[in-house]
Amino acid sequence: MTNLLRWFPALVWMSIIFYWSSQPVLPIDSLPNSSLAHYLSHIGAYGILAVLLTFGTGSSRRGLWLAFVLAILYGVSDEIHQSFTPGRKAGVKDVAVNTLAAGTALLLLSRLRPWERVPLFRRVYRV
Repeated sequence: MTNLLRWFPALVWMSIIFYWSSQPVLPIDSLPNSSLAHYLSHIGAYGILAVLLTFGTGSSRRGLWLAFVLAILYGVSDEIHQSFTPGRKAGVKDVAVNTLAAGTALLLLSRLRPWERVPLFRRVYRV
């Protein structure tokens, strides 16, 4: 049961992303630099998702790669979902930005290694 709970933060975040993708219009679409805000939102959403996925996959090299692949697959499925949402478009650029965001977040996580210094992360990653 505790292993299942480790996936809960990522699943909650994925459902939030799904909800945003289901909206025909987002609040950021009304901003003057909506394209910049659009890409920044993708960077934030998929960077966070990748890190949350590591709670379930673990902090090993294999776990980080698995989190990366899962984030990419979810990004692809999200774009497919958006293609069926009125007012939204699917985009290869969005998948590329999602992939870059997830990879960058996991690279930073692997370099910073918070599980070596922060007690909370030691418990989460069981180090």
